[in-house]
Amino acid sequence: MESSSTPGPGAPQIPPLAPSPPQILSQEELERVHRYFADWTANAFAESMEFTNKMSFAGYTGGFATWLLLKSYLSPSASLWVGSLLLISLASFVGWNVFNMIWMTFQRLRYHEQLKGIPANAVQRRHQLLEAETQRRLTDLYLPAWGTVVIVCGATAFLAFGILLVNCAVSLMQLSV
Repeated sequence: MESSSTPGPGAPQIPPLAPSPPQILSQEELERVHRYFADWTANAFAESMEFTNKMSFAGYTGGFATWLLLKSYLSPSASLWVGSLLLISLASFVGWNVFNMIWMTFQRLRYHEQLKGIPANAVQRRHQLLEAETQRRLTDLYLPAWGTVVIVCGATAFLAFGILLVNCAVSLMQLSV
């Protein structure tokens, strides 16, 4: 009987003992890969921002509509507090979105500027360095700012809704008496 050293078609492939040398991509292939990841990242970010904006729009629309609907049942002081808190929340949200657009634009411009004129064989390494720096900036600057805005927007909106709820409950109890 002959023994074959090559496995059959259904047999698992044994990986080589030593890793194969890294494949060097052409400039066109690097650009295609870069475009793919840039598009993928942009799409994921755009979808999450779109969802956030829709939910925020619904929340602020509902909050202001509820405030206007119940304003006649609120004391002047409570009405001013609710309106002020909703405005602070909305202004923080809009301010964050303006800051975010400016920050992202500068990050993209900086990124593309730093990749200009780099030889094709160095683009991948430079891209990795820029990604690491971007991650550091995200962690050190962007995420703490985002967290602060979320706390301000959420706390002021929930406080406004709490004031509305308490005043509605008091008004309902007075109506039933």
